[in-house]
Amino acid sequence: MTPSFPFDQLPGSSRLWIYALDRPLTDAESATLSDRVDAFIRNWNSHGRPVNAGYEFRHNQFVLIAGVIPGGNISGCGIDASVHALAVCGERSISPDSPRKKISSPLAIPNPSGSPQTARA
Repeated sequence: MTPSFPFDQLPGSSRLWIYALDRPLTDAESATLSDRVDAFIRNWNSHGRPVNAGYEFRHNQFVLIAGVIPGGNISGCGIDASVHALAVCGERSISPDSPRKKISSPLAIPNPSGSPQTARA
């Protein structure tokens, strides 16, 4: 198990994905989703290599996940695992009051060199 890293302490070379929820979450939903996202982050691997990752919620409606493998890249399979995990976390954590998709597909944030990196506020 890999520890979850404080989001603002991940290196600038970390890749960033932003997931949008279909509505702002209640405090209870946010707590449940946070627990499930944290469990995924702590066990996230890419081809057997642990991903150093962290997450942050913004405005009760956006989940930011950043990750990096020191000396390596997160593979497509590792990225797919995160997309799937977030979709499952959302379906299990958010009240089923809407038939719509609860969490969007992620938006990767590119830097000028073309590879996604964390955005610094």
